Amino acid sequence: MFQRKQLACFGLLASTLASAASAQDLMIVESTTDRVMLFSAADGTLINDTFIDLTTATPSPSTPVEAIEVGNEIWISEQIADTVFRYSADGTTFLGTATTGRDNMRGIALANGSVYVTNSGTGGAAYGDVLKEYATDGTLLNTHPVGDPFDVIDYGGSLLIANIAGEDIEEYAYDGTFIGIFHDSDGITGIDFPEQLAAVGNGNVLAAGFSAPSGIYEYDSTGAQINFYDPGNSGLRGVALLDNGDIIYTTGSGVFTYNIASGLSTQTHAGVSGRFITRVGGNISSGMAYCFGDGSGATCPCGNVGGAGEGCSNSAGVGSTLTGSGNASLSNDTLQMDVVGVPGAKPGLIIRGNNQIANLAGDGLLCAGGGSMRSQVQVTVAGATSFTDFNGGPFGTVANIGTPTNFQFWYRDPQSGPCGTGFNFSNGWTVTYTP
Repeated sequence: MFQRKQLACFGLLASTLASAASAQDLMIVESTTDRVMLFSAADGTLINDTFIDLTTATPSPSTPVEAIEVGNEIWISEQIADTVFRYSADGTTFLGTATTGRDNMRGIALANGSVYVTNSGTGGAAYGDVLKEYATDGTLLNTHPVGDPFDVIDYGGSLLIANIAGEDIEEYAYDGTFIGIFHDSDGITGIDFPEQLAAVGNGNVLAAGFSAPSGIYEYDSTGAQINFYDPGNSGLRGVALLDNGDIIYTTGSGVFTYNIASGLSTQTHAGVSGRFITRVGGNISSGMAYCFGDGSGATCPCGNVGGAGEGCSNSAGVGSTLTGSGNASLSNDTLQMDVVGVPGAKPGLIIRGNNQIANLAGDGLLCAGGGSMRSQVQVTVAGATSFTDFNGGPFGTVANIGTPTNFQFWYRDPQSGPCGTGFNFSNGWTVTYTP
């Protein structure tokens, strides 16, 4: 597992009606009338209150919890019916159920090519508090003993699990090996009954605290609690970051957005029992940022420190930022790299490397090395550009499945660059390709 860098607080980063789902949508499961709703990932507004009607499923649903994308399907975990419902990607067609041997399921995640389901009951040969690992065709692969798990997420090469028995967030390898406690809460001053976990683009983790002190907790990449947001509602279940920097969350009485700057919550949909929140349409964040020019790691070449999570500062007085989204998968590769913060129209390219480094180069830090390859040159438009076709394109077929692959944006900055070398780099971004 690669080394994680401590990142700036989420609050600093925040300053940065069709029936089918798009890459700007969030799926929110609703357990009163058994459906999956769609909300805007941009600002949390309702798009479609019945994207998936779960009453078409068999057996009858009772308490659906979380919906995720699995290949060209959507899978929904069901806590009381003890199954996983499978639907077509557009939400219109019930395809049957997946997986066996479960009882009292909650969160579900696709990670490293497997589907992991949290399980607490002992019925149906479910073995109590375990993490069930399934192939994407529903075949049971492994049963991993864990604490009383309520949610599981993929987090930079490992799994994070919300353990409601110990009020902890714990870290496990993909093979079920216990790595350590990511965050150890006393359940009194810290989180009590953690439900949904959500990794955000700067490497931090949000958690919805159900019991008092109920609220939104934020942890940095080392597991240290760095923020607690009190939205004025109790019994939080789902939580996610919106593109506008607000937080969207759910309770048993509706869906809400929380503005960090004002500390105010706004109810966007009332009269529903909201559960977990996930992105849909192939825009699920792939990987994690690392190697920053913001002073948190290696020193920039001439003291040209960038903003939180950025590369070293350039001639525009800011650092360039690289982020990834989509599926890093050989069978369904939709990975996209987006660049912002470049001064004007400048040529640049993506570097791919096997190793994470932090070497002084030009006006910035070279973050990806070892077996390096380069993409085609693109010219930014208004300081931004995007790259796709990472598997089978200019980089060739991805070979290092299951281990981190590292990316970085190199760009020209010949006019008034702070160190005068004429080029600079973004932060680094690492992903782990699955089959």
